[in-house]
Amino acid sequence: MTIEKTSATRLRVEGAPYTTLPNQTLQHIYNPDALAIWAYLQSQATGWRPSRNHLMKHFNLGRSRYNNAMNNLRDLGLIETIMVVENDTNKFLGREIVCYYSAKTPKCTKTDTSENRKGGKTGTSGKQELPENDHLEINQDNINVSKKRETVGKPPRTPQKRKTPLPPGFNISDAVREWAEKKGHTRLEDHLEAFKLKCEKHEYKYINWDRAFMDAIRSDWAGLNKQERSGVRTHDIEALASKLGMMAKPGESWEQFGIRVHRENERRLQ
Repeated sequence: MTIEKTSATRLRVEGAPYTTLPNQTLQHIYNPDALAIWAYLQSQATGWRPSRNHLMKHFNLGRSRYNNAMNNLRDLGLIETIMVVENDTNKFLGREIVCYYSAKTPKCTKTDTSENRKGGKTGTSGKQELPENDHLEINQDNINVSKKRETVGKPPRTPQKRKTPLPPGFNISDAVREWAEKKGHTRLEDHLEAFKLKCEKHEYKYINWDRAFMDAIRSDWAGLNKQERSGVRTHDIEALASKLGMMAKPGESWEQFGIRVHRENERRLQ
Protein backbone atom coordinates (compact mmCIF):
# COMPACT_ATOMS: atom_id res chain seq x y z
CA MET A 1 0.00 0.00 0.00
CA THR A 2 1.24 3.47 -0.92
CA ILE A 3 0.29 6.32 1.43
CA GLU A 4 0.49 9.84 0.09
CA LYS A 5 1.39 12.42 2.72
CA THR A 6 1.80 16.17 2.87
CA SER A 7 3.61 18.53 5.21
CA ALA A 8 2.75 21.57 7.26
CA THR A 9 5.12 23.63 5.13
CA ARG A 10 3.39 22.63 1.92
CA LEU A 11 -0.05 23.33 3.35
CA ARG A 12 1.05 26.75 4.56
CA VAL A 13 2.38 27.58 1.11
CA GLU A 14 -0.90 26.45 -0.46
CA GLY A 15 -2.88 28.45 2.11
CA ALA A 16 -4.87 25.37 3.10
CA PRO A 17 -6.14 25.07 6.71
CA TYR A 18 -4.70 22.08 8.52
CA THR A 19 -4.63 20.46 11.96
CA THR A 20 -1.69 18.75 13.66
CA LEU A 21 -2.59 15.47 15.38
CA PRO A 22 -0.12 13.39 17.44
CA ASN A 23 0.52 9.92 15.99
CA GLN A 24 0.57 8.41 19.47
CA THR A 25 -2.95 9.61 20.15
CA LEU A 26 -4.27 8.64 16.71
CA GLN A 27 -2.92 5.10 16.99
CA HIS A 28 -4.21 4.69 20.54
CA ILE A 29 -7.91 5.17 19.63
CA TYR A 30 -9.30 1.83 18.45
CA ASN A 31 -12.98 2.78 18.24
CA PRO A 32 -13.51 4.19 14.69
CA ASP A 33 -16.42 6.41 15.79
CA ALA A 34 -14.36 7.80 18.66
CA LEU A 35 -11.42 8.43 16.33
CA ALA A 36 -13.63 10.27 13.83
CA ILE A 37 -15.24 12.44 16.50
CA TRP A 38 -11.92 13.29 18.17
CA ALA A 39 -10.22 14.22 14.87
CA TYR A 40 -13.23 16.30 13.87
CA LEU A 41 -13.25 18.17 17.18
CA GLN A 42 -9.51 18.85 16.92
CA SER A 43 -10.03 20.34 13.45
CA GLN A 44 -12.38 22.98 14.83
CA ALA A 45 -11.33 26.42 16.04
CA THR A 46 -10.37 26.90 19.68
CA GLY A 47 -13.45 27.80 21.70
CA TRP A 48 -15.88 26.07 19.30
CA ARG A 49 -18.59 24.39 21.34
CA PRO A 50 -19.58 20.90 20.22
CA SER A 51 -23.09 19.61 20.79
CA ARG A 52 -24.37 16.08 20.88
CA ASN A 53 -27.03 16.66 18.22
CA HIS A 54 -24.53 18.21 15.83
CA LEU A 55 -22.01 15.35 16.19
CA MET A 56 -24.69 12.67 15.85
CA LYS A 57 -26.05 14.29 12.72
CA HIS A 58 -22.61 14.95 11.19
CA PHE A 59 -21.45 11.34 11.56
CA ASN A 60 -24.91 9.77 11.16
CA LEU A 61 -24.64 8.09 14.56
CA GLY A 62 -27.40 6.74 16.73
CA ARG A 63 -27.52 7.46 20.44
CA SER A 64 -25.89 4.14 21.38
CA ARG A 65 -22.91 4.46 19.01
CA TYR A 66 -22.42 8.10 19.97
CA ASN A 67 -22.44 7.30 23.70
CA ASN A 68 -19.98 4.41 23.19
CA ALA A 69 -17.62 6.66 21.22
CA MET A 70 -17.76 9.48 23.78
CA ASN A 71 -17.28 7.05 26.68
CA ASN A 72 -14.23 5.65 24.89
CA LEU A 73 -12.73 9.12 24.51
CA ARG A 74 -13.58 9.91 28.11
CA ASP A 75 -11.86 6.74 29.31
CA LEU A 76 -8.77 7.67 27.31
CA GLY A 77 -8.72 11.11 28.91
CA LEU A 78 -9.23 12.89 25.58
CA ILE A 79 -12.52 14.59 26.47
CA GLU A 80 -14.00 15.89 29.68
CA THR A 81 -17.32 17.45 30.62
CA ILE A 82 -16.99 20.50 32.84
CA MET A 83 -19.58 22.62 34.60
CA VAL A 84 -20.02 26.24 33.49
CA VAL A 85 -21.03 28.67 36.22
CA GLU A 86 -21.70 32.40 36.23
CA ASN A 87 -18.79 34.52 37.38
CA ASP A 88 -20.38 36.48 40.22
CA THR A 89 -23.23 34.31 41.44
CA ASN A 90 -21.78 30.83 40.78
CA LYS A 91 -25.10 30.03 39.13
CA PHE A 92 -24.94 26.75 37.19
CA LEU A 93 -25.35 27.51 33.47
CA GLY A 94 -24.80 24.08 31.97
CA ARG A 95 -22.11 21.63 30.94
CA GLU A 96 -19.45 22.01 28.29
CA ILE A 97 -17.30 19.40 26.52
CA VAL A 98 -13.54 19.99 26.52
CA CYS A 99 -11.47 18.08 23.94
CA TYR A 100 -7.74 17.48 24.60
CA TYR A 101 -5.07 16.89 21.96
CA SER A 102 -3.43 14.14 24.05
CA ALA A 103 -4.25 11.97 27.05
CA LYS A 104 -1.85 13.82 29.36
CA THR A 105 -4.60 16.00 30.85
CA PRO A 106 -4.09 16.85 34.54
CA LYS A 107 -7.18 16.41 36.65
CA CYS A 108 -8.17 19.76 38.12
CA THR A 109 -10.42 20.27 41.11
CA LYS A 110 -11.78 23.32 42.88
CA THR A 111 -10.86 24.13 46.43
CA ASP A 112 -12.62 26.17 49.08
CA THR A 113 -9.53 27.37 50.97
CA SER A 114 -9.05 31.12 51.01
CA GLU A 115 -5.37 30.69 50.07
CA ASN A 116 -6.20 28.78 46.92
CA ARG A 117 -8.97 31.18 46.00
CA LYS A 118 -6.47 34.00 45.88
CA GLY A 119 -3.47 32.37 44.27
CA GLY A 120 -4.36 28.98 42.86
CA LYS A 121 -1.85 26.98 44.95
CA THR A 122 -1.20 23.26 44.64
CA GLY A 123 -3.10 21.24 47.25
CA THR A 124 -1.78 18.52 49.50
CA SER A 125 -3.13 15.82 47.20
CA GLY A 126 -0.62 16.82 44.55
CA LYS A 127 -3.39 17.68 42.05
CA GLN A 128 -3.56 21.11 40.57
CA GLU A 129 -6.29 23.09 42.31
CA LEU A 130 -8.04 26.02 40.70
CA PRO A 131 -8.89 29.31 42.39
CA GLU A 132 -12.55 29.88 43.17
CA ASN A 133 -13.10 32.05 40.10
CA ASP A 134 -10.95 30.04 37.66
CA HIS A 135 -11.52 27.09 35.39
CA LEU A 136 -9.49 24.99 33.02
CA GLU A 137 -9.32 26.48 29.55
CA ILE A 138 -8.07 24.08 26.89
CA ASN A 139 -6.83 24.77 23.38
CA GLN A 140 -5.23 22.58 20.74
CA ASP A 141 -1.65 23.50 21.60
CA ASN A 142 -1.44 23.63 25.37
CA ILE A 143 -3.30 23.45 28.65
CA ASN A 144 -3.61 26.63 30.66
CA VAL A 145 -5.15 27.48 33.97
CA SER A 146 -6.83 30.81 33.26
CA LYS A 147 -9.64 33.03 34.38
CA LYS A 148 -13.09 31.57 33.96
CA ARG A 149 -14.86 32.59 30.78
CA GLU A 150 -16.93 35.66 31.43
CA THR A 151 -20.61 34.96 31.06
CA VAL A 152 -22.78 37.76 29.84
CA GLY A 153 -25.80 38.00 32.09
CA LYS A 154 -29.28 38.23 30.71
CA PRO A 155 -30.26 41.81 29.93
CA PRO A 156 -32.99 43.21 32.15
CA ARG A 157 -36.40 42.52 30.76
CA THR A 158 -38.26 45.46 29.33
CA PRO A 159 -41.68 45.67 30.98
CA GLN A 160 -44.17 44.29 28.50
CA LYS A 161 -46.86 46.73 27.50
CA ARG A 162 -50.38 45.54 28.21
CA LYS A 163 -53.48 45.93 26.14
CA THR A 164 -56.06 48.32 27.55
CA PRO A 165 -59.73 48.99 26.79
CA LEU A 166 -60.85 52.07 24.85
CA PRO A 167 -59.57 55.14 26.73
CA PRO A 168 -62.25 57.58 27.89
CA GLY A 169 -62.51 60.54 25.56
CA PHE A 170 -60.48 58.87 22.83
CA ASN A 171 -60.34 61.21 19.84
CA ILE A 172 -58.50 61.87 16.61
CA SER A 173 -54.89 62.76 17.41
CA ASP A 174 -52.65 65.02 15.37
CA ALA A 175 -50.58 62.03 14.33
CA VAL A 176 -53.66 60.27 12.94
CA ARG A 177 -54.77 63.41 11.09
CA GLU A 178 -51.35 63.81 9.54
CA TRP A 179 -51.27 60.15 8.52
CA ALA A 180 -54.81 60.32 7.06
CA GLU A 181 -53.93 63.41 5.03
CA LYS A 182 -50.89 61.71 3.52
CA LYS A 183 -52.86 58.55 2.71
CA GLY A 184 -55.85 60.42 1.34
CA HIS A 185 -58.36 59.28 3.98
CA THR A 186 -61.27 61.64 4.70
CA ARG A 187 -64.38 61.73 6.90
CA LEU A 188 -62.38 60.95 10.01
CA GLU A 189 -65.26 61.80 12.34
CA ASP A 190 -67.41 59.11 10.69
CA HIS A 191 -64.55 56.62 10.94
CA LEU A 192 -64.08 57.50 14.61
CA GLU A 193 -67.75 56.98 15.43
CA ALA A 194 -67.80 53.54 13.80
CA PHE A 195 -64.50 52.59 15.41
CA LYS A 196 -65.60 53.49 18.94
CA LEU A 197 -68.95 51.72 18.57
CA LYS A 198 -67.32 48.53 17.38
CA CYS A 199 -64.63 48.57 20.07
CA GLU A 200 -67.17 49.12 22.82
CA LYS A 201 -69.48 46.44 21.45
CA HIS A 202 -66.77 43.77 21.23
CA GLU A 203 -64.71 45.06 24.18
CA TYR A 204 -61.57 45.29 22.07
CA LYS A 205 -58.25 45.99 23.77
CA TYR A 206 -55.12 47.40 22.16
CA ILE A 207 -51.64 48.51 23.15
CA ASN A 208 -51.52 51.44 20.74
CA TRP A 209 -54.97 52.93 20.14
CA ASP A 210 -53.84 55.42 17.49
CA ARG A 211 -52.39 52.57 15.44
CA ALA A 212 -55.55 50.51 15.97
CA PHE A 213 -57.65 53.44 14.76
CA MET A 214 -55.47 53.85 11.65
CA ASP A 215 -55.87 50.13 10.92
CA ALA A 216 -59.65 50.51 11.26
CA ILE A 217 -59.64 53.45 8.81
CA ARG A 218 -57.51 51.48 6.38
CA SER A 219 -59.82 48.46 6.68
CA ASP A 220 -62.89 50.74 6.39
CA TRP A 221 -64.74 49.55 9.48
CA ALA A 222 -67.28 52.29 8.87
CA GLY A 223 -68.05 51.01 5.36
CA LEU A 224 -67.61 54.50 3.91
CA ASN A 225 -65.67 53.33 0.90
CA LYS A 226 -68.58 51.09 -0.14
CA GLN A 227 -70.96 54.02 0.01
CA GLU A 228 -68.62 56.21 -2.01
CA ARG A 229 -68.18 53.51 -4.65
CA SER A 230 -71.95 53.28 -5.06
CA GLY A 231 -72.18 57.09 -5.33
CA VAL A 232 -74.17 57.40 -2.13
CA ARG A 233 -73.04 59.48 0.84
CA THR A 234 -74.74 59.48 4.22
CA HIS A 235 -75.45 63.21 4.29
CA ASP A 236 -76.77 63.05 0.68
CA ILE A 237 -79.24 60.27 1.41
CA GLU A 238 -81.29 62.19 3.98
CA ALA A 239 -81.65 65.30 1.83
CA LEU A 240 -82.33 63.37 -1.37
CA ALA A 241 -84.84 61.01 0.27
CA SER A 242 -86.73 63.98 1.69
CA LYS A 243 -86.81 65.66 -1.71
CA LEU A 244 -88.12 62.48 -3.39
CA GLY A 245 -90.56 61.73 -0.56
CA MET A 246 -89.03 58.33 0.12
CA MET A 247 -88.73 56.42 3.38
CA ALA A 248 -86.77 53.32 4.32
CA LYS A 249 -88.64 50.02 4.18
CA PRO A 250 -88.89 47.78 7.27
CA GLY A 251 -85.73 45.68 7.60
CA GLU A 252 -83.92 47.69 4.92
CA SER A 253 -80.34 48.65 5.79
CA TRP A 254 -79.15 52.22 5.49
CA GLU A 255 -76.86 51.25 2.64
CA GLN A 256 -79.67 49.51 0.75
CA PHE A 257 -81.97 52.50 1.30
CA GLY A 258 -79.27 54.86 0.03
CA ILE A 259 -78.76 52.85 -3.15
CA ARG A 260 -82.53 52.77 -3.77
CA VAL A 261 -82.77 56.54 -3.28
CA HIS A 262 -79.87 57.13 -5.64
CA ARG A 263 -81.37 54.92 -8.34
CA GLU A 264 -84.77 56.58 -8.04
CA ASN A 265 -83.16 59.99 -8.37
CA GLU A 266 -81.30 58.91 -11.51
CA ARG A 267 -84.52 57.48 -12.98
CA ARG A 268 -86.37 60.78 -12.48
CA LEU A 269 -83.55 62.78 -13.98
CA GLN A 270 -83.66 60.83 -17.24
